[in-house]
Formats: sequence, C-alpha cells, structure tokens
Amino acid sequence: MKRLKFIGVVVMLIAMCTCAHSASAAPVVSVEPGSIEVKEGETFTVDIMIDPAGSEIMGAQYNLYFDNALVSATEQVTGDFLGGIGMLDNINNTIGMIMYGEMRTNVNYGVNTSGILATITFNATGHGVCDLTLGDVILSDKDAKAISGVVIHDGTCNIAPVESPPLPVSPTTPTTSTPITAPAQTPTEVETTENADTTTTDNPVPPLPKPDQTATSSTPAPIHAQQPDEDGTANQSGFASAFLSTVMLVVSYLILRKSE
Repeated sequence: MKRLKFIGVVVMLIAMCTCAHSASAAPVVSVEPGSIEVKEGETFTVDIMIDPAGSEIMGAQYNLYFDNALVSATEQVTGDFLGGIGMLDNINNTIGMIMYGEMRTNVNYGVNTSGILATITFNATGHGVCDLTLGDVILSDKDAKAISGVVIHDGTCNIAPVESPPLPVSPTTPTTSTPITAPAQTPTEVETTENADTTTTDNPVPPLPKPDQTATSSTPAPIHAQQPDEDGTANQSGFASAFLSTVMLVVSYLILRKSE
C-alpha cells in the first residue's frame, strides 16, 4: 500500500514538471520596450523581439496595430533574428496597422536564440496613450508547422504634450520720484490809490461822444403796397355799364324824335 502511494506521488510530480516545462517552453513575441515615454513631435523606435524558449523558429509573421491619431509609422527595418528573406512588409497609417513576415531559406534548421525580428520607427503626432498591440502572430518550426502556445506581450507609448515656452518678462526699472520745486514768485509793484489819482488828474482824457439815440432809434416804417380792392373795381365796372346803357337809350330817343 505504501509503495502504491509512493508511485502515485512520483507520477504526480513528473506530470507537474512536464506541465511546467511545457509552459516555460512557449515562445514569446514582445514589443520592446514594453512602455516608452516621448513628447509630441518626437521620433521613437520599438523592436519586435522573439524568444524561442527552446523551439526552432524558421518563420515568423505579425500585425502591429496602433492609434493613427497619435502616432505615424515611418519605417520598418528587418532585424537579424532569422537572417532570412522578408516576405511581407507593409505600413498602413490610414487604418493604423503594420504587417511583417519573414522566413529562413537555404537551411534546414531554425533559430533557438532570442533576437530582433524587426525595428519600427514612429513619429508622435499627438499626445495621449497609444497602445501598440500585436495580432495574428504566427511562428513556424523547421517543418513549416505553426508553433502553438505563443505568448504575446504588447507595448504602450505615453506621449506628453509640448509645453509652450513661457513668455519673456522684461526687467522692470525702478522709478525714483523727483521732487517738484515751485518757481519763485517775483514781487510786483502795486500802484497805490494816490498814484492812480495823480495820473488821472495830470492827464485828463476827454469823454467819448455818445451816439445819437434819435438817429439810431428811428427806423423808417416799412411801406406796404396797397392791394387793389376787388369789390371797388367790380362796382366801378357796373356803374360804367349802367351809364353807357342810359346814354344809348337817350341817343336812340333823340334819333326817333328827329325822324318824326
């Protein structure tokens, strides 16, 4: 019974060690440095690192997603990890995605030491936190089979805004107050009443003639033109007509009398 328990414990330990070995043997693909701080307008680079963890890597590919409102990718350079031929190299700042793929050629064995797969250069166009996220990561072995259980470590870029330079402050010159001195007053001679009276007595001034009040005050009255009396004119014309009619009647009477 004791031997069975002992065997069971040994089997459990072996299983645990196997699981731990399998877990520790998973390759790792990471963005290095994992966190970076820059200022808006600066240029920075990140590396895509691969740790095979004992596996033989023959090929690798990945997509890297970023916020195109904060950063813009300018270049992607092949690293020395695989030393093979780049099969895919594309930068798309419109959607914020970078694609890369590479494989070893002319050899029948893979790489089992850590190294840089590619280096990417970015330009910080905004300020904020930009995540650099790996996706669609595939590692293949020497038999061109995908390696399972690959561990992925993403990156982050903290972009600080550009601080405006402080405005120059002009030095202030201390001002000194100058006392204002009032001008000295010069004494003036004031004529006395006696001098004034003496001068008036010695040099008499004749009085000015007064203007003629009658001449200035009399103003000719305006002459108004008499307007013709319409009623008088009408009466005179009526009287003349009646007088003429009477004369004509008398003349007619005399002619008739004379003819008899």
